[in-house]
Amino acid sequence: MINSHAIRSKKLALSLVELVMVMVIIGILAVVAIPRVEVFYNIKFHAAAKKLVSDIRYAQNIAISKHVNITVAFTPASDSYSVIYTANSTSLRDPFTHSSMVTDYRTDAQYAGIDILANVSFGGTPSLRFDWQGIPEDANGNNITVTGNVVLRYHDFDDITISVTPQTARITAR
Repeated sequence: MINSHAIRSKKLALSLVELVMVMVIIGILAVVAIPRVEVFYNIKFHAAAKKLVSDIRYAQNIAISKHVNITVAFTPASDSYSVIYTANSTSLRDPFTHSSMVTDYRTDAQYAGIDILANVSFGGTPSLRFDWQGIPEDANGNNITVTGNVVLRYHDFDDITISVTPQTARITAR
């Protein structure tokens, strides 16, 4: 008579060959997955730059359409920026989320880890303002005379510089 308990326990045990094969498969999957994670972070970084460019363009469009001054105020110390009405410092509403247009790269899970470098400069000030005609100005209301820049950094990726040209307010990211 065959002991059924012995047969059942033999079926549940793994042989050394099976264990090695499982470890090899896990190793191969890890080698394939790690580069894909880096691609994800690269996409995240470029999405943050595109959002910043989009927010700057939106600020300019609101300034023109509502005949008001709009400021994009950068705070490199806290890696954040906000888009506000210059006259009363109230935040614009995001057209999609209907919440305040404040982006904080430290607390926003989608963009966590992205840094705004301290050398933000628009005519010597860390804020970009658009007058009612959409002309870029510094925080004091003077037209910018040289291209203003904001630099984003994320881990070991190359920095992305968002530039705004004087008069035309052409925005580029490189």
